[in-house]
Amino acid sequence: MWLYRKLSRRGRRFTLAIGALLLAGLAVTLYFAIPAITESKQERAAAERRADAQREAQLVAQLKAEQRLIEGRGTPSRGLHDGAEITARRALATDLAAAIDKDAVTRVQSGEFTHSVKRVECERYPRGANGEDPATNLASATGRYSCLAVTVDSPKTQLSNASAIGYPYRARVDFPSGKYTFCKFSGRPGEMALLRTIRAPVPRACGGGS
Repeated sequence: MWLYRKLSRRGRRFTLAIGALLLAGLAVTLYFAIPAITESKQERAAAERRADAQREAQLVAQLKAEQRLIEGRGTPSRGLHDGAEITARRALATDLAAAIDKDAVTRVQSGEFTHSVKRVECERYPRGANGEDPATNLASATGRYSCLAVTVDSPKTQLSNASAIGYPYRARVDFPSGKYTFCKFSGRPGEMALLRTIRAPVPRACGGGS
């Protein structure tokens, strides 16, 4: 401001003219730059959305491949009654566990699973209040099981009960025919974090659904 006062009238006019030109140039620059910046942000956002969609599609494809449906046949109970029928139905559950164990071992050998499998445990799905076994429920020709290909056992402590972690499976059996279907699925703590959204639901054919 002091220098401006020292300028002659002509110098002041010249300075004001230069300032006006600079302001005009800045206005023109902003006029063209702001839309370009906005467009660039929109392009980046669109690219990020496309990348997210691609990653989501890859994840869904991976999950569906992981939980591919596997079919088999074991001990049938058709034509049997009472104790003999229950024995056959329990044998089918054992056949199912053996088939899941074989599948898990194959996946370990192929590198799909990273941990060796100790054994397979199966229980009713959804879990019953008293641990009911579908094999003993002669009123139903089918049963659903939740099975775990155990990789690690956690012993009982003063603060927690004994537990096991591993690769989870769901299965559905048809006792009269001896047929069973099962699939590996993701979502068991210790192998893969629980997903907030179910990207690839467990197929009903292998015990999924409500």
